[in-house]
Formats: sequence, C-alpha cells, structure tokens
Amino acid sequence: MCGRYTLLDDDGGSFAARITDRLAREFPGIPVRTGEIFPGQTAPILASAGLTPAIWGFPLTGKSRPLINARSETVREKPAFATSFRLRRCAVPCTGFFEWDAHKTKYRFRLPGCGGAYLGGIFRECDSLPQFVILTAEANDSVRPIHERMPVILPAEAVGDWLADEAAAAAYMRAPLPSLLCDRA
Repeated sequence: MCGRYTLLDDDGGSFAARITDRLAREFPGIPVRTGEIFPGQTAPILASAGLTPAIWGFPLTGKSRPLINARSETVREKPAFATSFRLRRCAVPCTGFFEWDAHKTKYRFRLPGCGGAYLGGIFRECDSLPQFVILTAEANDSVRPIHERMPVILPAEAVGDWLADEAAAAAYMRAPLPSLLCDRA
C-alpha cells in the first residue's frame, strides 16, 4: 500500500521544482501540494494530455476516506478501475514514498542515484479536477521487510509506454520492480 509519498528536492536536484514550476505557470490559482503528500490533496499527475493537477483518491459513497490504491494484479478486472486502466493511465511524479512497519515505524523509500521517478496510476475525470489512485504490486526484496505491498514504480524511460500502450503497461506491472534505498523517516 502507498499511503503517502513525497515530491521534494531534498538531494540538491530539481525534479520536483521543474514539475511544480510548470504547473504554477499552466494552472495559476490551483495550489498543488509538494513535500509529503497525503490522500485527498491536490498533486501533479502526468497523463497522455500532459501534466495536470489532480486529487489523490476516488471518493466512495458512504465512506469518509477515499480509495487511494488499486492492486495491479486485479486493476484490469475490477469494475471501479478497468475503464480507467484501459483509457486513463497516469504517472505520478514523486521523489519517494513511505511505508510503516508492524511497530508503526515510518520508512521512506526512493530510487538510488535518481532525483525522481513516477508511480503508476490511473485517473478519472471529475467536475473540478481529475482524481487518481496509485497502483500497487507485491513488494520486492527492498520493501518486503517493512511492508508486503509497494507502488508500481516507473523509471522515466518507461513513462511514455505506460501512458500510450495498454499492453506495455500491463506487461510492466508484471515486471520486477527496481531496488530501492530505505531510510527511517
């Protein structure tokens, strides 16, 4: 599961700054969250039409909390997600994500040697802003000691295929996920 992620340049890079500067120019007046991003907040996503602000989570009727993740193994079959996967995949820019262990200790995971990456997601159009969820997969060896699930991580070179080609996106969800660095947060 991915319950929070980051979009901040804490390593001297400019990945987050480039994205947020561009959104500020293209969508003036729409505040976009940076730093630690929580469900329900407005954050950037990259869709086939370009970079846009979106709200993290699909609200559920009668529930106080939105649905924020979808299992990559079943996203193509679940009625709530299948159309979005087929037609509206997105890449969520991030510089890391958080997981908590059984003792509620918080850990931050990030790609080594890289200022930023993208999380695989899907979105749906709404009256105001699009809403998105992050796809998760079974945790790899670098995350498994802390949590059993992790987000689908897209290196920059995979984003184009993820957005444009459903078959490539489906294949990518079955591919091994990259090794990550882990720091206690």
